[in-house]
Amino acid sequence: MRWFPLRSSVESTKALARMQYNEKDYKKAEKSLQKLRKMGNENHWANDVLARLFMNTGRHEQAIPLWQENLNTSDNHPREISYLINCYRVTKRYQEGLNLASNSILTQINDEIIWNQMREIIDEVEDVELVETFVNSISQSSIDH
Repeated sequence: MRWFPLRSSVESTKALARMQYNEKDYKKAEKSLQKLRKMGNENHWANDVLARLFMNTGRHEQAIPLWQENLNTSDNHPREISYLINCYRVTKRYQEGLNLASNSILTQINDEIIWNQMREIIDEVEDVELVETFVNSISQSSIDH
């Protein structure tokens, strides 16, 4: 019997979350990742894994704020942007996906994956006016730059 409460460290919580996620025990992994986020020291890592967990379980809408938060602190913008664009596409938030893709391209984040995702969104969008507006804005922006 313990005389003191067992408290989880950041390292042990992170290791537990990683193990649960890798074993695809998403329910437990989600709890561990939420706990890790509350601890505050590993938010970037916890957000990344939790967002991918949400995507793997069809909850792309819940992943979006996590990717947005990580994008603000990331040193790998193309990766974060790619995940975020994918979430926008799956949730049919096409305008936001196209805006993010075009801003990324115009700010010289020219990752091939981002270009491909932009094409996927354009292929899915049934709103011709939205696509025309997007193409016109990209054309005008590239002329201005």
